[in-house]
Amino acid sequence: MKTLSVTHYIRYGYNRRFFLTAASAFAASTLFASCGHTDSQSNGEQLPKTVRIAWLKGNIGFFVLKTKGELDKRFNDLGVSIEWSEFPTIPVQLEAFNAGSLDFGPGVDASLVFAQASDVPFVYVTAEPPRPQSLAFVVHKDSPIQSVKDFKGKKVGYATGWNLHYLLVKALEANGLSPSDIESVKITAAADGMAAFESRGLDVLAIWDPFYALMEKTMQIRTVINGEGYTANRAYTIATPTFAQEYPNAIKIILEELEKVSRWADQHPKDVAELLAPQLNIDKDVLEAASRRRPYGVIPVDQKITDEQQNVADTFFKLGLIKKQIQVSELVAQNPVWLPDNIAKS
Repeated sequence: MKTLSVTHYIRYGYNRRFFLTAASAFAASTLFASCGHTDSQSNGEQLPKTVRIAWLKGNIGFFVLKTKGELDKRFNDLGVSIEWSEFPTIPVQLEAFNAGSLDFGPGVDASLVFAQASDVPFVYVTAEPPRPQSLAFVVHKDSPIQSVKDFKGKKVGYATGWNLHYLLVKALEANGLSPSDIESVKITAAADGMAAFESRGLDVLAIWDPFYALMEKTMQIRTVINGEGYTANRAYTIATPTFAQEYPNAIKIILEELEKVSRWADQHPKDVAELLAPQLNIDKDVLEAASRRRPYGVIPVDQKITDEQQNVADTFFKLGLIKKQIQVSELVAQNPVWLPDNIAKS
């Protein structure tokens, strides 16, 4: 797969083309079954010959998982190879899920809601701990805006259908406002939003890490709110329904190694920054700051997390951004085989 430059990465717009293509329906009852086939490769559990995994430079867990190479070694010892495919964004990655060319990868709350609404074939496997401090609405340091109530009548830049859109709606509601009370300005990439904000074309900008940390270092800004009290801003791991059904032991191996690198990332934010800096072309101190304000980990998708994601889905449905009501619980695939014994709880 062609590797895209960091400039392309931060400027890539929110690609919703794949959401217009419906995947074939699949039976929900198959999502929860454990494979009964046997194979001598790993304790009697069947393993595939190849596992196709997505990764993004901006997704720390999967980036470290690929870079350290321990998962490749473990699978190679079992006669399994990994095909790693790089993507610039989660929505673009989900196009590959829709095309049937991936087995496993990362996901994020808002994008997965749109994917489910258009029948993209995936199931939720695990979640990450909440990271509400990794996204925020910021203003210029000399701005008169002091609270969300002051957003009324102001130019607010955010990306439609992203996690920050959800945060905005919830924050406005909590302060007696609605999206119609602000002047919405569509932002399709972090770089474009930052440029518009710096030129004073925006009063308020929705921004996420590591670009949030970059703005804190390079611009005179003030944070009005982050996600605390409004959104968990979770990331997920996802798999195709077929892969989840047929290869639970392969998923267990992936999750065990992902949990190891997550613990390492939690304990070594400086090392994470040094690993990412040459890939993202962002200063190490910026990346370290972004890493320190978010936890890493592998968490089962329990009822609490399912309810959080359902709230995201319901909000976007009410806004008319997705055209049908969806039930997140229908795609939460649970299998005791694949959950490592020592993973955290939500």
